[in-house]
Amino acid sequence: MPKDQGAALRIRLDLDQAEPGLREAVAGLRRQADGSAGDGDGLRSAIAARLADQAAGLNV
Repeated sequence: MPKDQGAALRIRLDLDQAEPGLREAVAGLRRQADGSAGDGDGLRSAIAARLADQAAGLNV
């Protein structure tokens, strides 16, 4: 596989693994923006995003 294609594939795989945590982080930001976030929601969102990353096998 050419070097550029290999690099693109690696980036795509990394993004696929990061998606669950990113989705939870964005959901938390949406709740804050629309006013539906409760007290401590930022911490809950951060923990949920971390757990999603761990479930996806990311070393973060």
